[in-house]
Amino acid sequence: MAADPEFQKTPLDEGATEVARRLVPARVARSDWGLHSVTRAARGIVDEELARSPQVKELAEALARDAGFQRAKNQTQRVYAAEKFLPHDIVDHRPKLKAVLEKASTIHEVDLRPGRSPRH
Repeated sequence: MAADPEFQKTPLDEGATEVARRLVPARVARSDWGLHSVTRAARGIVDEELARSPQVKELAEALARDAGFQRAKNQTQRVYAAEKFLPHDIVDHRPKLKAVLEKASTIHEVDLRPGRSPRH
C-alpha cells in the first residue's frame, strides 16, 4: 500500500482510509481497527521515505533560505510562503509538502535563525 501513488499523495486525515480500503484485502478492510492499523503503518513508511528523499532535502534547504519563509511567524504563514515558493506538484502532494515544511523549519531554526552561527 505504501508504494501506491494515490496513497502516497493522500494525507492521513483526508481520505487515506478510503484509498486503503480499495488496496487491502477484504478481510482486513472489514475491520475498522485492522484498516486503521494498516493505514497508519503504511503512512509511517511513506513519511519516513519522504523525510530521507534528496528532493525533499533540496527543496527544504531552498525554502529555508526564502525571505518569505524566514519572516513567517507561525505555521499558517510558513505554509503560505511554501505554497508561493515551491513547485505546484509539491504543493499538491500534501505529504511531500509536509515533509519539506518540517525539514525547512528545522534548517531555519538550527542553522539560519538570526543570532545562530551556521553549522556548515
